[in-house]
Amino acid sequence: MLQCGTHEVAGELASAADPAITRLRFWSYNAGTGSVHDAFVNDIALSGGWVAATSDVVRIVRAGTLIPQSWRDRHDLSGPDSDDQDDPDHDGLTNLQEYWADTHPTSGSSWFGVSTIAQAGADGETETVRIEIAGPTTNSRLYDVDYASNLLDRAWWPLGYNVAGNGSNIVFVITNPSSSTGARFYRTKVILP
Repeated sequence: MLQCGTHEVAGELASAADPAITRLRFWSYNAGTGSVHDAFVNDIALSGGWVAATSDVVRIVRAGTLIPQSWRDRHDLSGPDSDDQDDPDHDGLTNLQEYWADTHPTSGSSWFGVSTIAQAGADGETETVRIEIAGPTTNSRLYDVDYASNLLDRAWWPLGYNVAGNGSNIVFVITNPSSSTGARFYRTKVILP
């Protein structure tokens, strides 16, 4: 048995195999094409008949991915549609975006993005805006609100709340100068800590 991180490769050499074999090569078809995805195990010793054993620790890492293997393993993200830019649940979010939001990449009902924004009050001097991010939120991510005064210049400024998720909805109450100072636009976001 060969253990690669949380994956195990089990099997036996065929009885006709050469007992002098000391090196094995594995290729993961899920990782992509090319020799950069090969894994080699050296110094194999045969023991107990035809069972191959090695003391080497082998770690197979996807090349060019931004998603940690531990997160992929937790969500059973392997095989077709497992690259960073794929969307196996067809919810409009890539696997990388699902990782950033810590949502489930193979469940279309698990996604970040449901927010409500409503005016909560105004007294002539200020106005209060209530922004709610719908749960579930996760304690492994931070949530914040950005604002802009002009959508054409594409400049957004964070309000800097950086609230950890708590499993349910998160509510922000923001007090602004009166609307006579111009429009304010808001967007919610999720942040990797």
